[in-house]
Parts: sequence; C-alpha cells; structure tokens
Amino acid sequence: MYAIPYRVIAPCAAILILWSLFTHAEENRAPDPVISSVSVEKITGSTAEISWNTDIAADSMVVYEDASPPVANSASDADFVGRHVIHLSGLSPCTSYFFYVESEDEFGGTVTDDNVGSYYRFRTLQDDVSNYPVFEPDMPIPDPGAVESLNDVAEDYTIADIDVTLDIDHEWNGDLTLMLISPGGYSVFLSERHGSNGYDYAGTTFDDEATTPIGDGTPPFSGSFIPDSPLYDLDGSSSLGQWKLRVHDQLSPDSGEVNSWNLALTLAEPCGVFAGAEGYAQILDDCSAGGAGDEDGVWDPGEEVTFSLDLVNEGILGLTNVSAAVTPLTGGVTMSDAAADFPDIPVGGTVTSIAPHFTADLQPGLACGTVLVFQVDITSDFGSWTDFFRKEAGAVTPGGWTALDEDFEGATFPPSGWTVVNLETAHTWFLDGDTDPEGCNHRDLELPAPNQWAAVDSWCAFYNDMDEELISPSMDLTTATAVFLEFDHYFSLGSDEIAELDVWVSGARNTVKTWTEGTGNAYHEAMDITALAAGESDVQVGFHYYDASFEKYWYVDNVTVTTTAPGACAQNPCAASAPPPPAPDGSATTTPLTAERITPSGDEVDVFWDATSCPADDYNLIYGFLSDVSTYVTQGGECLIGTSETHNWLSVPAQDLWFVIVGTDGTGTESSWGTDGDGAERNGPTPSGQCSVTAKDTTQTCP
Repeated sequence: MYAIPYRVIAPCAAILILWSLFTHAEENRAPDPVISSVSVEKITGSTAEISWNTDIAADSMVVYEDASPPVANSASDADFVGRHVIHLSGLSPCTSYFFYVESEDEFGGTVTDDNVGSYYRFRTLQDDVSNYPVFEPDMPIPDPGAVESLNDVAEDYTIADIDVTLDIDHEWNGDLTLMLISPGGYSVFLSERHGSNGYDYAGTTFDDEATTPIGDGTPPFSGSFIPDSPLYDLDGSSSLGQWKLRVHDQLSPDSGEVNSWNLALTLAEPCGVFAGAEGYAQILDDCSAGGAGDEDGVWDPGEEVTFSLDLVNEGILGLTNVSAAVTPLTGGVTMSDAAADFPDIPVGGTVTSIAPHFTADLQPGLACGTVLVFQVDITSDFGSWTDFFRKEAGAVTPGGWTALDEDFEGATFPPSGWTVVNLETAHTWFLDGDTDPEGCNHRDLELPAPNQWAAVDSWCAFYNDMDEELISPSMDLTTATAVFLEFDHYFSLGSDEIAELDVWVSGARNTVKTWTEGTGNAYHEAMDITALAAGESDVQVGFHYYDASFEKYWYVDNVTVTTTAPGACAQNPCAASAPPPPAPDGSATTTPLTAERITPSGDEVDVFWDATSCPADDYNLIYGFLSDVSTYVTQGGECLIGTSETHNWLSVPAQDLWFVIVGTDGTGTESSWGTDGDGAERNGPTPSGQCSVTAKDTTQTCP
C-alpha cells in the first residue's frame, strides 16, 4: 500500500450501473422471436434499406436517429413475416445514423436488437445526377427483330434513381417493345407494344415519379411517363458496366430507327471526410497455460487474442497520420494492447493496422456465443470518428440450410424428384432454353447467362385447354423455424390464363399467390412461407398454370427454399492458470513498492515494484482516496501495466490518494493486496472491481 498526498482540485466522477433483476409468470405460448442477420444495404443520400430475419413470423420496426441512442424516428410494417425489410427515406445526406430493430409476434412476444447496446450505424452518401447520352443517328430496327444500343458507364456508385429518355422513329408503335437491360443482366420493360398505329417516341422520358403510365399516353409520347415495369427495381445496384437499350419490333412490315437515348443516373457518391472500421482479422489466440483452445482460431475463454483491424476511407480526401484505439464494451474482455497506427488511407482505400496490432484478453467463464462489442475511435490529420465492430466468443454455427436449389440446367426434365401433373392435354411443362427446343419462337428468359428454364406454353399448344402443374420434391422442414422461397419467373399474359404458386403440406394444397396480370422479364420473387412450412415433414412447392387455351406462357427458373433453425456453439476454454501471486512487500530479499513524483503538480508519477521474485502474468495499479484507506474504497485503476517493474502513471487524479500494485492473470482474477498490521487481508476476499476484475485469489503469497 502506498499513499501520496495531493491538494484537492475536483472530485472524481463515477458511473453507477444498476442491474434490475425481475421475474414474471410463465406464459403458455411459444418463445419470443429471435432476431438475426441485421444488415444495411442500398444506402444513398436520402434512403437506406434495413433488413433482418426472425425465427418466427413477427412484425417489423426500425428506430433511427442521427444521434445515439436513437429515439426520434421510426419506420414499421405490421405484416407478420420472417424476413424483414424496411425502407428508410427522407434521410439527410452525409450523415451518420444509429438504429435498432424490433419485432413483435402475434402473441405479444417482443424482441429488440440494438447491437448489444452499441446500436447499428450507417452513413448516408450524397446524391448527384449524371447523364450518359448515346447518339445513334438512324440505327435501323430489324423488321421483325431486335436491336441493342450500348451505353458504357465507367463510374462505380450505388444507384439512387434512374430515368431514361429516348428518341425513336417508327411507323407503328404497337409493334415495339422497349427494354432497359442493366450491366447485371436484369431487364426493365419501359414500354410493351403501346401506341397502336401511332408514330414515334419523341423526347419520351421514363420516370417512376411521373404521373401518367406509358400505356395511357398517346404517340409520340412526348414528356414523362411511368414505365411498364418499375425502374426502382434497379435502385441500390451498381452503375458500373454496360447498359443496353433493347428495341424489339415484333411484327412486320413497318420499320423504324433509333436516334438517341439518355441514361440519367442519380448516383450516391462519397461526401466529406470520413473513415470507419471495415473488419478485423485474427492473428493469434494464445492460452498461456495451454489447453485445447490454444491457437485453434477461435476466441475462447481465458485466451489472449491478437488481431488486426481494417479501416476504410469513405470520404473525398486521403487520410494521413491515422491511428485507432479499441475499447471493449462487453464485460469479460480487457485490452492489453488497445492502440495501433495505420498507413495513410487513399480515397476509397482500405488499410490494415501496423504491428503489433491489438490484443484482447478474454476472461475465463465467458459464455459461448457471447457477442463481444468493441468501440473504435479513429483519428487522423483531417478529423476523428467513432465506429464499432463485434465478434462472437466461441465457434458459432448458424442454423438453417438450403432445402431446395433448382436451376433446371440438367439434361433431364422434370429434374429428379420433381413431378409434372398434366390435367388436360398432351401439352404441359417442358424444359425450354435459349436454343428454343420446342420451336415455340418466344422471347427468352431475360436473366444473366440464361440457358434453360421450366416453361409451360399455351400459345405453342394452340386451342388445347391447359391445366398443368410442376411440383418440387418433398422437403423435410421439421427442424426449421423459418422458411423462405425465392424464384425468377416471367408470366406473359395472353388473356384469361392464371399462374398460381402453391405450397403443398402433407398432400394438401395451399395457394400462396395468384397472377392474373403479366410480370416483368424476369421478375424475382421472394416469399416468407414460414407459417405454412416451418416444422412440417412433407413440404412441396408447386407452379400451377390453368384456364389457358391459345394464350401465352409462363417461365420459371432458379427455385430455392432456404431455412433458419437453431444454431450451435462450441469452444475450448484455456487450461486454468495458476492464481496470480501478490507483489512483494520488500521483506527478505525482495524490492519494495516505491513511487517518484515526475511533475511538480503530481499529475505524473513513476511507480516501481518487484516483478521478478514472484512473477505474475501481469499487474494492475489500484487506487482510492486517502480518506477512504480504512475501508479500501477504490476509485480507479491503471490496468495491465506489464512486468517491466516500472510504470509511468499519467493524469494522476488531483487528490490525496492511496494505491497498491496487485498481480493479475489478465482474465479477471487479481492477487492478494497483502496484509495489514494485524495480519488480516486488506479488503478481505472482496475484489477491487477495477480493470474488469471479478475475483480475488489470496492463496498465493510472496515475501
């Protein structure tokens, strides 16, 4: 024990955390929902898309604000689903937002995910309109046939909005189908055979925010119109690559030419100066006393984990003189090396911390699956920022699996386990492809690299009544807690035919969705079928096409069924370390604890002790007010100060103090504080509570 007299300038403040324990009556209902996979996508200058999953159907709410904790704004959806997507709009550009998500099931069970108290964060960008014009004077349109005009975009930004303006001469607009095809191969129908025998598209702009659908316009369609398929389906995708305007003349003999078109992209671009944490990489996990967890690549209880950190420059200026400090926000974790320097970061670049990087110490008893939250404080010559990252303790294996994945690329149809039910004529579902094996001479399915797909074609069957079903293999979803169905399709409507999606459970049909209007080519469907399929042992997906006679066709491809289910967690705790010995008191041949004032004010002190006679893994300096020395009330600590036998104590509180050096195992246990004049243990068996210490072991001694 050591005392230093100082004059009192200001009292120290402390934060008191109150932990309320309560119980409530057991209710006779299912457990509350469990939230997983919270993510942020499609960030622009004014919008963002928040998504997450729950293991049972529940509603959706996001609470967000440009401050932490977020309380000011919320967006919600009352539908009970397992896959949740909330679109935020009206956001301010170049602003950091904090948010948490909440879901409540039909029984009132509510769960909130606030990233373990640190809240999730994203930063908006700034929207800027860029025009990409293409001039194609008198580019002929085959009659019949199709022509594609190409538009290469070199910028790689997230799209916030798309408008298309074009000028086309043609003698019979009703022959034309106009499509915009993105670099990813996805098609948007701008206009499908509108205008009958009218002439031309003259200064026609396709804009989702227009007020008049293109089908309600009249040639030459001058002005702004809502396209047949929404352009907003491409919002959130990348601008980079080759865009195509596809003009298809489906009937002869009228002819025409493409003159020009313009792609107006509202792009979400970086703004200001900003850096954030991009990720981390584990370098070494070390059990000082050995054990199965030593260097197994997993963050196990009792380990010392060294990791690197990546920072990304999301601003408009290069960053120099960059450093970061990491602070754990989860109990049971301390940092023995909390700061590191970084190379300069160019605009858009990502860099890794410079050795020796960062080191975290995990206490014994840390529960498997515990989410460890870390705060990252970043500084540079151009500003400072705060970000967060998190890591799970142990090896967590997510639940869930892919129950069905069919792309119809095999040589056999129907694929193994699938069945075709033909209820009317010999014409039914078949394997179609870009080689048109049945000779139906219809448009291909517009997907990246389309090869084969399932098709049913009433036009090709002429005046034969059709009632046809394509049904998947049976799936055992007994252990699934949530089930999601996705597929691509194109329903080209002739007149009265119907396309229907069914989920069969133990032989019983459940109609999930019916189409009586055509879709885009191709349209991606994503559906939550948890209510019907989760927990069932015999589930099938069916595509039912009926009431068709010399109509058109339905294409289906890329059918997947994915699930969520309870996960697992495994860990290999380190072998128990020997209890830490105390620092010697100077008797026998040991060296006593001493201190030396470095500055006249006393705010800097050098401390010396003996770490050789009875070495501990590490040491903490614990201190309190001198007036409280009889009760040993602590006020703070200098944590994990090493074994060099000297410590430079900076920012010493301006108060009369007592302090003591104690040994620690670095994972939550400290040594004896030594004995008082009566031979009693100082502060008894009670640990200091400083430096994440939760236990005190007094079994070890040192002269």
